[in-house]
Amino acid sequence: ENFPMACRTHNAQGKPQSWFFSPHPLGMRQTKIAIWLYRAVRLRRAARYSLNLELRFLKPVLYFILMLQGLCLFPTMSRAAETHVGWYTFTSENGLTGNIVQALWEDPQGHIWFGSENGASRYDGLHWEQYRATPDGLIDNNVWAIAGDVSSVWFATSNGVSRLLNARWTSYSMRDGLPNNDVRALAISNDGSVWAGTFGGGIARLLPAASRWETIRLPFNIRSNDLIVSAIWEAPNGDIWFSTNGIGALRLRAGRWESFNFRQANRNTVWAVGGSTEHIWLATFRGIVEIKADDSISVMRASVDGIVLDETEVLAVDAAADGAVWFGTRSHGVLRFFNGVWQHFSESDGLSRSYVQ
Repeated sequence: ENFPMACRTHNAQGKPQSWFFSPHPLGMRQTKIAIWLYRAVRLRRAARYSLNLELRFLKPVLYFILMLQGLCLFPTMSRAAETHVGWYTFTSENGLTGNIVQALWEDPQGHIWFGSENGASRYDGLHWEQYRATPDGLIDNNVWAIAGDVSSVWFATSNGVSRLLNARWTSYSMRDGLPNNDVRALAISNDGSVWAGTFGGGIARLLPAASRWETIRLPFNIRSNDLIVSAIWEAPNGDIWFSTNGIGALRLRAGRWESFNFRQANRNTVWAVGGSTEHIWLATFRGIVEIKADDSISVMRASVDGIVLDETEVLAVDAAADGAVWFGTRSHGVLRFFNGVWQHFSESDGLSRSYVQ
């Protein structure tokens, strides 16, 4: 069965705005969620590229991307009127290195980078470039996460971390200080440090201009071998958040660690974290958790189209520029929260699958 992995939407003026991505749900013990909100002004050139799908004149209005299993053209209903959303579908047949898309990052030039089970791809709105271990220089083809800054692009893989700088590759492994070669999460903080989260090896940091990684001493008697980090996110105020499998979310604020965990054990598996300084959202194995600026915690207990939120496994979260927050779920498609109102998008609205991450 063919599982298309990447898709682009356009707004009512035909300008591209957003993307949806997802890895195949099978054969993956841990999913890396990559969510990216795209601004239309940066992809004006992309409107000229149809990828032979002849969808050039479809007009969407969504302002979000989520990783999802399979992508398609679908209509959806807004609060005011029905709006048709157009999707461009990307697969390994027209640009991606692989159909299991596990990572996505927009660089400062507006190019879009994709990580898959078979290498990485870059899309500039017109053309694709592909990068693999051979002959290019990735340390491993299984790319879990991508992050970067104005000068370089970093790739987390199952066998270490690679950096692409001025067309030259540098790779790092346990020989260079990583606590584990299976790196699942990456983030570049505002001070230029590179943060890496591993599968069963803890957290590492590479300081600017350093050549060797340092393993971060974990708080609260957490053992590195027990820590699986699924995502790293830096909040606008500089807090660094780590979503983990089994011990909740960790926050590093001005050098001090804080832990957010829950009596409901399943909620301590946090797949993703995102939002704003005032509203942090956790996507967990059992529902959605909101952490406000005063650190008060709320579990979302609404019901949307018969979906009980606090009983739903949520895999992805992203806060859009318009203030809406989007969530991907394991079996109920996509949820949107905006101005206190929940909306639900499922296969009946055009999603090819209800497994969205």
